[in-house]
Amino acid sequence: QYGGGYQKPSFIMVNSSGTVETDDVLGQINWDNNDDDGTTLQVKGVATENHASGANGGSKLEFYVTPNTTSALALAATIEQNKDLTLENDFIVKGDDLTIGGDDNGAATIERKTHSDEAGGPLRVKGGTATGTDKAGGSCNLYGGQGTGTGTGGSINFYVYKPAGSTGSSNNTTPSSVILSGTDASFQIPA
Repeated sequence: QYGGGYQKPSFIMVNSSGTVETDDVLGQINWDNNDDDGTTLQVKGVATENHASGANGGSKLEFYVTPNTTSALALAATIEQNKDLTLENDFIVKGDDLTIGGDDNGAATIERKTHSDEAGGPLRVKGGTATGTDKAGGSCNLYGGQGTGTGTGGSINFYVYKPAGSTGSSNNTTPSSVILSGTDASFQIPA
């Protein structure tokens, strides 16, 4: 189909339903095989709200794969309506660098997901493991950001949360810290 401002060539799926409601499938692409009688890959567009012409059109994309030794589709990744990417398994970056955050001075956070009803899980940052005979493991280096001119470099701050004085279910909020200063490289333990 060509028209309505689309560039040529275009592949367009049109949902002919008069109403689109939350969780309706807007369209999908299936990879079917004759030898296993089913779909083994799938990309699906799903409405995340009731659609209204010229107003609401919230949608997400879901990606499905079939794991080895199975014949059932499994959700692998979702691009949410707010542009978040949710992966259902490990995230592997083949390149050497991972940069996060926008072109601004706002804070960026890498955080282990909160455990809804039990103790929090550990988050580990590790250098590379060696293989072979007598090979050194990779270092794990932490850097504060570089300043310019007379601007100080970023400090490296370590925080832990002290337990409260009484029992409770609210998160403890008073951190204690150790600071490697970006001003003079001093090691500080604030009171």
